[in-house]
Amino acid sequence: MKVIFHNDDFGLTYGFTEGIKESYLNKSTTSTSIRTNGTAFNDATELLKTSLKKIGVGIHLNLTDGPCHTQELSTPSGKYKFSVFEYFMNLKKVNRKLLSLIESELKEQFKICFKFGLPIDHVDGQDHVHMIPGIFEIICKLCKKYDIKSIRLTRENLFFPKVSPIYYNAFRNMNFAKYLFLNYCTKENLSILHKYKMKTTSMFYGVLFSNFMEIEVIKAALENAKKNNYEIIEILSHPAIIKSPKDKYYTSDFIANYSNSKNRSQELSALKSKQLIDLIKKMNIEKATFANI
Repeated sequence: MKVIFHNDDFGLTYGFTEGIKESYLNKSTTSTSIRTNGTAFNDATELLKTSLKKIGVGIHLNLTDGPCHTQELSTPSGKYKFSVFEYFMNLKKVNRKLLSLIESELKEQFKICFKFGLPIDHVDGQDHVHMIPGIFEIICKLCKKYDIKSIRLTRENLFFPKVSPIYYNAFRNMNFAKYLFLNYCTKENLSILHKYKMKTTSMFYGVLFSNFMEIEVIKAALENAKKNNYEIIEILSHPAIIKSPKDKYYTSDFIANYSNSKNRSQELSALKSKQLIDLIKKMNIEKATFANI
């Protein structure tokens, strides 16, 4: 079985960028995706030319957090004005004006990555906004235009780690609701995926236990994938070095809190653990990137 050990939010903060670098150099992380409006974007692009030259790189397409690249989707202060829920409600019926504005914004993010010469192998989305079917189709169309062959399809099996009850906190926040919503969107997105002949993984893991992707959760995800004979899966986590002295500014108050949560350190520790390296060997896992799909 091939496994893409993926970390979102490269370039979003210095803490995320350094945490992902550490995880990659520790030989666990194989793939990341970059936020074009992150405060550490320039540092992240330099790392992709040096110590992280061989990591898989995607665009973490963003329509919900921080400074907007185009005026039409921004508040007077220049920040994105819609949440994922608002996009979904506004696009329940075809809204060609909004879809056109979204396409213009996303094009800017593709162009920025190509301007910096980044070797993009897939796309995914901040807050999984890319999974809203109208937006998903725009992205597939842009991927075909720019010769990007893979996209994250955020569909996840229901699985239960044999761990302390602390992990079941995941069901007390919005994770289970997000899981249901994203699996619902998958039904429509599968036909779009096939229409544009895009590639994706056999299964994805990382929403149900988002913020709790510690070693026992990763182990349970791998066991679930093995049991189902999946060919290639993605396991998502968000490791970061918290309270980095280089992080003076953040794209939003939410990101300031999220990026400095103790969970970021715990997920980084899981990815750097000898337990994970031993588990990869024991389960005969082949580490992969989206280019291997």
